[in-house]
Amino acid sequence: FACDRCALSNCCFGGGAPGASGIGAEKRAAKREATLSGAEGSWLSEWALQTGIWCGIVLCVRLLLMALVALVRHPLYHFLYVSLFSNLSGRAQMLEALVAAPLLGNMFQLSILDHVLKK
Repeated sequence: FACDRCALSNCCFGGGAPGASGIGAEKRAAKREATLSGAEGSWLSEWALQTGIWCGIVLCVRLLLMALVALVRHPLYHFLYVSLFSNLSGRAQMLEALVAAPLLGNMFQLSILDHVLKK
């Protein structure tokens, strides 16, 4: 077998002399250089593929959430605002609109993303 560090047959494991060379060692060194140069392209293409998949998942989740909000906005508005929050003071409504609602929305979105990404 060839050594991964120097492409010589068994040199680092005591099977061959470190200075030994030959046609087989030169071929293995050339093959190793070709593999290394291809590995750079492969990690880049793998990163691009994984990033594209992640962006696609985020896009699909956001489109799904947008469609869900568009479908339930009127019933949700009447239930939440008219039934629950219309009797609150202006300060409480402001806290609900600027703190509580975005916090719940972000928690919901992150839980969906976390569930999808763990699959």
